[in-house]
Amino acid sequence: MSITLVLLAAGKGSRAGSQKQYEMIAGYPIFWYSLKTFMESGMASRVVLVAEKKDHKKLKNLLTIWGWDEVVLVEGGETRAESVARGAAAAPASEWLIIHNAANPFVTKEEIKEVLAAAQQSGAACVGHPAVDTLKKVEHGLIVETIDRNTVWQAQTPQVLRANLLKEAEQKNLASTDDVHLAEMLGVIPTIVSASQHNQKITTRKDLEWARFLIEGSQSVHGIGMDSHRFEEEKKGLALGGLTLENEPAMVANSDGDVMLHALGNAILQVLGEKSLSSVADQMREEGITSSTAYIEEILQLMRSKKMALTQVGFQLEGARPKIDPIADELKENLSKILALPIEKIGITATTGEDLTAFGRGEGLQCFASVTMLRHVDR
Repeated sequence: MSITLVLLAAGKGSRAGSQKQYEMIAGYPIFWYSLKTFMESGMASRVVLVAEKKDHKKLKNLLTIWGWDEVVLVEGGETRAESVARGAAAAPASEWLIIHNAANPFVTKEEIKEVLAAAQQSGAACVGHPAVDTLKKVEHGLIVETIDRNTVWQAQTPQVLRANLLKEAEQKNLASTDDVHLAEMLGVIPTIVSASQHNQKITTRKDLEWARFLIEGSQSVHGIGMDSHRFEEEKKGLALGGLTLENEPAMVANSDGDVMLHALGNAILQVLGEKSLSSVADQMREEGITSSTAYIEEILQLMRSKKMALTQVGFQLEGARPKIDPIADELKENLSKILALPIEKIGITATTGEDLTAFGRGEGLQCFASVTMLRHVDR
């Protein structure tokens, strides 16, 4: 049975004031949480991520970092229905479509399994919540009817339907903001199953803060790392924050001597309960790898395997050279790419140290790094 997941991440987020699917919570964008659940469930034979074209480069980089290169990126449409159609078109041979909003981060593997099973019986199905409040039908500010809430459900995603139903709806120019509604218009009677407790779409800023509370509710942990190196005056090309400053002297080191990345690596490893950076770097140097960026990428993989996430990093440098403030923005931008962390979550400060230390006298550079991390809890 061929099943395609169409994950919709092309929304503009007008009611939330931002593209909520990309809001960062506990070190990951919101859409990561639902995508991770689907990827780990193994229930979809093909995964299509529908997003605005301008976001594709960023998303491709993130998917590679997370190890999900098999995810297909498709450009979104002007409407939700058009985005669904474009996502489905990326898997023309698929028998079933699972359609899910990227702004529903709390979907569970159990409800995915249940809604798939229900759809296979009726042809279409969705998850939802039974209405709990008294419902009124209102016209021009006047209540004209009280609706029996026992017959009303609030639909959520995922929604599942036979792929041929979507094609038939397109041929008949049928459109809806709800996928199983298309099946209804074609004479199919869909099934609804109970959604998990927290599975609801994030629409407003209030919803966003609720999601942040659920995910970040556990206590954060902190780590501190430090590194320093002496300058090698005869050799140019200073490695700093993953950049190479061609006009500054290189460091005396067995690697590229990037004190910022080395300090950061030690801080992360401290939180993980691991040994110091050398435990990672020494083994990689035996393979001829001297890039501190490669060391950090290895450490980040270890961090993710332990279900931890970076939420904030800070650097404090001491040295007479180079001048840090003029290049701080460039350093932050590069570190943001390496760490998949928003620029505003990266702080860089510096002191010259006057001439009180070897660093203050311009003989080398010292860096302290602090990290804030959270443990990701499976739901």
